[in-house]
Amino acid sequence: MSDINTKLGELLRLEREQKGVTLEDLSVRLKISESNLRSIETGDTKAVPSELYFNLFTKSYCEAMGVDYTRTKEAIKMELEEKPPEEGLSKSKGSAGAVNRSEAESETTLLKKLGWLFGAIVVAFVLFLTASKLFFSDKSSAKSTEGDETTEQATSSDQTELVAFDWNVPGYKPDEPLKLKLTPRGESWTTVIADGDTVLFQNLMPGRSYEAEAEYRLLVSVGVPRSVDVELNGVEVNLADPETRRISRVYIDQMNIDNILNPQLADNPSDTGSGAGE
Repeated sequence: MSDINTKLGELLRLEREQKGVTLEDLSVRLKISESNLRSIETGDTKAVPSELYFNLFTKSYCEAMGVDYTRTKEAIKMELEEKPPEEGLSKSKGSAGAVNRSEAESETTLLKKLGWLFGAIVVAFVLFLTASKLFFSDKSSAKSTEGDETTEQATSSDQTELVAFDWNVPGYKPDEPLKLKLTPRGESWTTVIADGDTVLFQNLMPGRSYEAEAEYRLLVSVGVPRSVDVELNGVEVNLADPETRRISRVYIDQMNIDNILNPQLADNPSDTGSGAGE
């Protein structure tokens, strides 16, 4: 029994139940026996005369439910390839954890270097302003002795500008973590990969909430998007593809999260006034 066929059959069963279609009605419509349709929903290829018949029956089932057979099967295959192997699981996780720690350390080191560089620039700027202030003050005193009132007024204006300078330079603020929350209203399934680790790979049951968190990136797939409410950093979002209405391997990181939380920014990239300021 193939995991791909099992997942596809489970998805078809959920679609059929969501549309309120019984196996008996579907059997009459497709002219396929109920036992064969039930075998498709359980992914049992051996219960059908041959694998060729199983695939043909499955395609007919998909067409009746409005499911793209080829793209859905490819998406499920890609999700299953992301699943950690049962054997040597601890070793695999250990290696993945070491790689992730190495990546995190590299990114942390880079952020520290950027912080030091920013601090050095601020210090140099402050020293320059201080030296300028002292220079203009000495020049003003020398000119005042000679009675040059014009130069004294210009120096006074420069000092006023230096006093009005805002010295409250904002400190470095790290990005907030990416927080994903799934709240199913009906049966579905999901795969969520956070910073390279598979954190969710399971069926979703109504009445429960499922959460995942990442520092840098998320990869999200949901079996039946219309049955699941999705929140990102506390904001309800729509991750479904507008053409396929599927949520398959949606990539989220610190670079595109603003466009996901505020779709109008992505639709109107030139309109940076109200969107970016609020």
